[in-house]
Amino acid sequence: MTSCLTRKLSFLQCWGVKAFTMVRKLSRAEAATLRDGHPHASDLDLKIRHTASVREAFVELVDQGLGRKRISHELDLSIYAVRDWQRMYEALGREQFLDLTPERTSYPYETKLAAVHDVTEGRLTRAEALKKHGIAHPATLTRWIKLYRAGGDEALVEKKRGRRKHV
Repeated sequence: MTSCLTRKLSFLQCWGVKAFTMVRKLSRAEAATLRDGHPHASDLDLKIRHTASVREAFVELVDQGLGRKRISHELDLSIYAVRDWQRMYEALGREQFLDLTPERTSYPYETKLAAVHDVTEGRLTRAEALKKHGIAHPATLTRWIKLYRAGGDEALVEKKRGRRKHV
């Protein structure tokens, strides 16, 4: 394990920050070992797939007007990730996109209901609803629509999760 970790570390030191996204393939223990004393340690976020510097570079490339294929090649991302990031960037704006946190985003019931009604009643397309209501990912809206069609308005109410606490 140590030799594997040193190989990964030497690879990352040779290729710099751009290749630092490879760290996401390490286990948490390996990444913690790697992070200690590494010059790019502040860029490493174990819960988010890509580093803050990659997201910042993405925003700069989008602002320059480059296409998905070029951005995908420049940042070594899949074209589908670039597509999703562009949609999130358009929906959230620059500041919110750069400040994405690994925590799960929670939307109020009213936002869910308004977005679902806008789409199901044909007032907005899905893309327009994402932008209007500030929803980060299209899959979130799709999940809400499925829930709404299966269970109505009540299906969109946030339910408690986890184990019950016994007194």
